[in-house]
Amino acid sequence: MKTASVELHLDVRGLRKRTGGPQDILDAWNSSVAQIFGRTLHTGDSADLLLPDHRKLSYFVISTPAPVVVTDQTDFSIYSLTEVPNAYPPCRYCARVDQRRAGFFKCDQCKEERGTGLCFDHVRLLRNAIRKSKVIATCEEHLPKCECNERAEFWCLGPGCGGRVAWCSRHQMQHPTSREVYCSKCYQQIYPACAVGSCNEVAHNRCEHVDPAVGEPCGRSVCNIHVTRWQVFGYEKIGLARCQQHRGIRALSDLEVAWQLVAGTALRHLRGAQNKYNLPTLPSLKNILLKARRQKYSARSVLVFFLTVEDQLKQIRQASSLHRKMQDLITRARPRWKEQVETEEKEINEGMLLMERLKAILAQSGMSDFISVIELSDYRPRFFKGPTPRPALFVRLPQHLVPRFIGKDGVKIKGLSQRLGVEVKIERLA
Repeated sequence: MKTASVELHLDVRGLRKRTGGPQDILDAWNSSVAQIFGRTLHTGDSADLLLPDHRKLSYFVISTPAPVVVTDQTDFSIYSLTEVPNAYPPCRYCARVDQRRAGFFKCDQCKEERGTGLCFDHVRLLRNAIRKSKVIATCEEHLPKCECNERAEFWCLGPGCGGRVAWCSRHQMQHPTSREVYCSKCYQQIYPACAVGSCNEVAHNRCEHVDPAVGEPCGRSVCNIHVTRWQVFGYEKIGLARCQQHRGIRALSDLEVAWQLVAGTALRHLRGAQNKYNLPTLPSLKNILLKARRQKYSARSVLVFFLTVEDQLKQIRQASSLHRKMQDLITRARPRWKEQVETEEKEINEGMLLMERLKAILAQSGMSDFISVIELSDYRPRFFKGPTPRPALFVRLPQHLVPRFIGKDGVKIKGLSQRLGVEVKIERLA
């Protein structure tokens, strides 16, 4: 059990140099305290302790509740210190008028006047001069100038300047909700303006439409209000950003949609997000094309689009890094896509058999006029998720016949589903 705390004042000047912090002082005390084990301490006692490297540490007992015999269980509290003072050079400006004041700051440009410093009155500290690791101090003679030759007022800490370039107040830009200031170039990098002319919002999104001719993204800055997201990676992930000029996906051809999808994914990979974004599965790609083109596609036809894009990439003589990444993505996805084509074609054959059975049921139900116009759209064996997945048969009908096929409150389509043993659904194009 520890004894009551003994309050100490330590004189660390015998350590011969300024300590590196509290841990240095504790290390010195712990390495020398064994010298006073067995000694009885009273309030007001003092002594010197020698460290193993022959340095000296002195203590003074500020208070102790009673005389204490020191053991390895004695609890000490260090309340104050006497340290080696900092020796600052004199301020050279004050010395010129026979005054002596400490020069706490040093101008790195004053190489000819070593051994002198700058006091608080004569140092010139521009805005942003005080950094985490150092202070950029200057004297009056070496005060930096802006590129326009005016007197500089601040250091720009933006990505382009990195705190190395000083600017005058005419080139200063400050965000409305922040005290940070930057030059105009760095400000545009950190807080880019929205490409929509009348918008004053900060544009943190860049358009990811890729120009096939040069393999470069549009890059136009767009704010969160005016950006359009093309959700090609699923709704749980951030879709490809499109500016107002390139948001019209439905105006693209089938091959252009495929190209932009691969290019946008490749762009994400080149920006370091390769673990989050991959080319979608063929069923997902079918749905993407369905929404973009308002047309139903088979998995094989979708695969042909992307293999055509791959052939186009191989013909580019001076391929950019983006072109090469696009080709790599398609090459890696091709085996998986081919398996999905085979799976879909097998399911379509099963769906065609179900369609023949459905037409027979329609004939038996007095709905023979539907037989010549009803078409198979899709068959999905695992459409309804759960412990026991259930299939669904998607069919297409002329729009004017859909209400009769469904029936009041869905009675007819439910009856057909029960007799077929598979849920029958009307395919609705987006």
